[in-house]
Amino acid sequence: MNAALRAAFAKAGDAPAMHAQDGQVVSYARFAQLVSGCTARLEALGVVPGQRVAPVSENLVVRVALILAVWRRGADAILTDAPSRPMGRGIKVDHVIADPGQAQVAGPAWHVFDESWMTPAEGAEPEDIDGGGLLFATSGSTGLPKYMWQSADIWYAQTLGFLQLSGKGHGASLVTYAPTTSAFLMAALMCFVTGHGMCLQRGTVEETLAAAKDFGAEILHAPPAVLQDIVTAAEQGAEGPAFGFIRAVGGATGPQLLARLHAQYGPVVTVVGGSNETLLFSMGDHDGSEVPAGWAGTVMPHVTYELRDPELYADLAPGAGRIAVKVPEQLRVQGYIGGGAIYDPEGWVETGDIVSVAPDGTLCFLGRDDFIISLGGNKFAPELIEALAETVPGVIQAGAAPIRGPEGDRLALLAVLEPGGDLEALRARVAKRVVVADALVLAEAGEIPMLPSGKPDRPAIAERAQKG
Repeated sequence: MNAALRAAFAKAGDAPAMHAQDGQVVSYARFAQLVSGCTARLEALGVVPGQRVAPVSENLVVRVALILAVWRRGADAILTDAPSRPMGRGIKVDHVIADPGQAQVAGPAWHVFDESWMTPAEGAEPEDIDGGGLLFATSGSTGLPKYMWQSADIWYAQTLGFLQLSGKGHGASLVTYAPTTSAFLMAALMCFVTGHGMCLQRGTVEETLAAAKDFGAEILHAPPAVLQDIVTAAEQGAEGPAFGFIRAVGGATGPQLLARLHAQYGPVVTVVGGSNETLLFSMGDHDGSEVPAGWAGTVMPHVTYELRDPELYADLAPGAGRIAVKVPEQLRVQGYIGGGAIYDPEGWVETGDIVSVAPDGTLCFLGRDDFIISLGGNKFAPELIEALAETVPGVIQAGAAPIRGPEGDRLALLAVLEPGGDLEALRARVAKRVVVADALVLAEAGEIPMLPSGKPDRPAIAERAQKG
């Protein structure tokens, strides 16, 4: 990977690599110098294979360069904004690279980044050392962080595979993922290996879209929450790129949002479903009309899957089941830090997703097993209830969750309404389709509680609905 990125940077030369938060455009040639300078400084600081380094600089150009430099030293980079977070999960942090004035935590060696890091060392560049990796948190559907480790070389191989399988998506990009997420780094690597540049977010959606237009962005990488903001701004007349391709990641990318994106930008959306345990396993172009609750797509060729316990999910859709995924050994993550094994002895992992398979082989996400709601002897997925609720005129967004009790489940449902929206019309529609009236706890909200991952915070939805 290190050699491949060096070659890609040399080939790109003076082409723009990153459009920074402050508006400066950094060329590949300059970015390569920055990575080289950071590598030399890390070598001087004694960073060696097996150590863990947390770059927490708020300058994202610097942060990405530091991650690549850590890999060139054969060490592990940690994706975090605060080293105390992984340390609180029992993860040893050896070095922290921070900006002047950032609050220091006890334990790791603390290094302050300054302009001297940006100058390559005189003479020969430090020799690359293979074997580095990435530690990153995954919150899943619960919001409780778990850290996993992935080798840099496997991460790079997965990025190449994703580029090949996605077909489209090569060009200057607007990347809106949080820098602490694995999706942010993968989007950056996609740009780097193809020699295209990436534009970073600004303070507001309007400022971000304007900067992306000036940069010539053709591709949008975004989580569902940011997609909502972007398409709303575009609908309201904000100037921005005419994206030729949108890569939306996450089960929260539901049919209503896809339909709005399709209307605004055309048939350019690929929805990717999966999990960090298996990386990405399903993708496809959709306009929202055939997406029942969230992502949908054909499974990637290198992945095997099977649907388990279909009799438990017969109420959701014909042929629905809990999906188990088998990924080739050479592409698997290496497991949770301080946790149990991810895969069973045969290499299978259950993601917790419930899916059905359309006649053409498309996988359709229906919900999560841990939040299934049992009502009147039938099972319902919150995601499907949300999709139903959002078909009611005047409902902008809905959030559903189970309320567990000794006498059975009740359905909590929050609704964000347009001015003049009718909550009682929503109550009638949902009660008629899925529940008896006394099992529905319905409330209006200004917004739907979300986890940092962009997924609905279902315990918070249940709590908010019960407060009325």
